[in-house]
Amino acid sequence: MAYRGEWRVITVGLLESLPDGPGVFAFGSLVRSTLAVGGDGDPSLRAAVQRALANPRLRLRAHCLRVELVPDPASRVRELLAAYANAHDGQLPPEQPRVGAALEVRSPSEPPRTTRVEPLRSRSAPSWSERARNRVPAVA
Repeated sequence: MAYRGEWRVITVGLLESLPDGPGVFAFGSLVRSTLAVGGDGDPSLRAAVQRALANPRLRLRAHCLRVELVPDPASRVRELLAAYANAHDGQLPPEQPRVGAALEVRSPSEPPRTTRVEPLRSRSAPSWSERARNRVPAVA
């Protein structure tokens, strides 16, 4: 489901003008890609945005904000995260807090994705004796 709000640059004035009612928000980067979605844990949208900005990583990367006033923020956040995950190969936004199963958007029938990481093999230089054994005799 698409987001209904428009991106606005984060300023002190914008943060002070946010409503106290229930709603959802999305932080965006400089190029307007979604960094985090939230607003379901607090009845005040302004307080939820300020609490999210307490995260230093998010605060450094966030450049713009979208807000949407909704009567049921928890279900709307789940819809937005599910839409993001469907569009981004099952991944959540990069700065999305991982707080538990409430943010899990994969279907139970989908197998977990695993990535196999091969260990680095040590490539040490051959010892002097190995070099001497493998030395090719000079051709006269």
